[in-house]
Amino acid sequence: MPDPVNPLGRFDLGFQEQIDFFRRKTNLGTEKWTDIWEAAHDRSFVVAGAMKADLLDEIRKSVDKAIATGTTLETFRKEFRDTTTRLGWPGEAGKGTEGGFRWRTKVIYETNLRSSYAAGREAQLADPGLQKLLPYRRYVHSDSVLHPRPQHLAWDGLTLPHDHPFWATHSPPNGWGCRCRVVAVAAPKKGDPTTPPAGWDDMDAETGAPPGVDKGWGYAPGASVRDELRELVKGKVAKLPGALGKALAEEVKAVVAPAGESIAGSLRVSRTGIANSSMGEAITAIDKVHGVSGLPRIPVSSSKSSNFQGRYRFYANNNDPVGIIISTGSRNPALTALHEIGHFIDHQSLNGRKGYASTSSDILEKWRKAVDGSTATAALQAETSKTAIQSVQKAGRYYLQRHEQWARAYAQYVATRSGDAALIGQLDAIRNSAHRVYANSQWSDADFAPIGAAIDELLTTLGLKR
Repeated sequence: MPDPVNPLGRFDLGFQEQIDFFRRKTNLGTEKWTDIWEAAHDRSFVVAGAMKADLLDEIRKSVDKAIATGTTLETFRKEFRDTTTRLGWPGEAGKGTEGGFRWRTKVIYETNLRSSYAAGREAQLADPGLQKLLPYRRYVHSDSVLHPRPQHLAWDGLTLPHDHPFWATHSPPNGWGCRCRVVAVAAPKKGDPTTPPAGWDDMDAETGAPPGVDKGWGYAPGASVRDELRELVKGKVAKLPGALGKALAEEVKAVVAPAGESIAGSLRVSRTGIANSSMGEAITAIDKVHGVSGLPRIPVSSSKSSNFQGRYRFYANNNDPVGIIISTGSRNPALTALHEIGHFIDHQSLNGRKGYASTSSDILEKWRKAVDGSTATAALQAETSKTAIQSVQKAGRYYLQRHEQWARAYAQYVATRSGDAALIGQLDAIRNSAHRVYANSQWSDADFAPIGAAIDELLTTLGLKR
């Protein structure tokens, strides 16, 4: 079930490499941000002008909490205001104005979260196994930026070998407020630029950085400590019990099949409860069938709500994803997890993060025709139109929405193509239901054949089918 929400001003929960990168920094009092330069920020936590040790330490604790638990910007601002007032730095926090305070706190919050995220990703991308299977990196510009930098927009899609010198100076973030990122890929796609623009390695005499890169940002965050960071996280794996150690080991390895990345890298799953168990089954099945490319990372949690079986949530104003929720009351939890992942892929991958591809994207035209020509869809339309019961009408209309058809088709596709007996059992429980509208929300094996073939073709075209 999709669930658009309003902006909350928060980042997703941090991942292990990101958290460990930040926690290995040393507090360093400075008068200006540029008192230490570029890669030196990999080892130092700096808030320009915050010279007192106790003040810097309290600010650092707030940033650490934001990275590890997903604290919102407004929560960080409240803690920052309380800290600076209590420890005697009220005016300097924003030069005495509310506007200055809001600007300053946003810079501190976003800079630390984005640079630590980039450093954690650098540690993952440097994995030799990953580089063997996915030897290229692609620059991805964020569509959520209101006023994009022309150079950053021009680099969108640029795909170069992972060891190209371009990445040493242009790995995002490339300036204040930059939301660009890099992803590992097997090879350039058709139409991807494969050569940096002319003059990319010229240095601006005023900024000391290449064109399009802000002063002090001409380096790859985390590159100077990535080997240390990887060894640190691997050491933690050995001390973790059973499933936790295995899960973290998978994150550290980041080794994926040639056909795209594992979906596990895009899901920050709760360590216990139904979200953990259902997602574990779903991820295992998906990895047998296909990989993913370019998906952001989102949290997965559980809820005791009886109003839904699962939800994929996103920001209504800009389509940025929020996360997935699985209800403890879900009748078919693993199939529900597949369903919500289907929404996530439809919304964030198939259409370039511009909304649901299933509704109108050309790449899914063959799939839409197969769905519209199916017996189950015809039965749903008939049941919905002939009944006078409003609840049945509502359910039928809901199941006939394009993005719902895609999520159900995707769940059935992964369940059947993976051959997972438990998932197929949950699928059969729906198809054999006495409630005809509910039963026809999924397809018989024969009815599904053209739909499955269309998804096969889609994944093959995208280079993601295994």
